[in-house]
Amino acid sequence: NQPCFQVLKHGDPPEDVYVFPRWHWRSLRPRPYVNTAGYEPSGAATITASALVGDDIWVSADGIGTYAFDTAKRRWSKAGGWELPFCGGAEYSPELGLWFGLSSRHKKKLFCAADLSAAAGASGAPELRHVWRKELAANPGDWELL
Repeated sequence: NQPCFQVLKHGDPPEDVYVFPRWHWRSLRPRPYVNTAGYEPSGAATITASALVGDDIWVSADGIGTYAFDTAKRRWSKAGGWELPFCGGAEYSPELGLWFGLSSRHKKKLFCAADLSAAAGASGAPELRHVWRKELAANPGDWELL
């Protein structure tokens, strides 16, 4: 029963919510697969990766694919049956035109870059552009992903 995500909104809140100075949280629509017949919440349906792509928020779940939430229209659409190549959030660099994050395709969660704009509207999954292996090999072996 938890919302997928929420927006902090300024304006008149619902009647049952008292806030000052008129800022309040508003739940946005859940991912579409949450409302399908036979859906059972599980670890497999947990969001594993996310990224802001233009005006859309993309989220991936293992075995389910990637969905896009259009922030202007407040509507979900399926981006594809593939999953984002990241573990957790990815950040966009406008200077380089690439998204950066930790790779979900490598056991050690290596730092990587991908072009998500090429995947928007395409039928295939986004490809990793670069994975830093040797450059980060000097990092201590006991580092942990947090």
